[in-house]
Amino acid sequence: MDETGVKCITEYTGFKANCLHPDVIEVSFYEFLDVNGPITDEEPIHEVYRYIAYRRLARWIWHRLSKKD
Repeated sequence: MDETGVKCITEYTGFKANCLHPDVIEVSFYEFLDVNGPITDEEPIHEVYRYIAYRRLARWIWHRLSKKD
């Protein structure tokens, strides 16, 4: 990251747009529901959103998820 002068991933303009923008997370949430089915009352929604944002970050940085995904 040093070659761009950015010291933290959160300073990239693409980070907020890809990983934190509410509209992007909402669409990813619908994809999550398609793949995993509805969430239960025991699953706090903030944890699901955090999981989705983490997956978006991994896809953005490494261009893929784990072998099983």
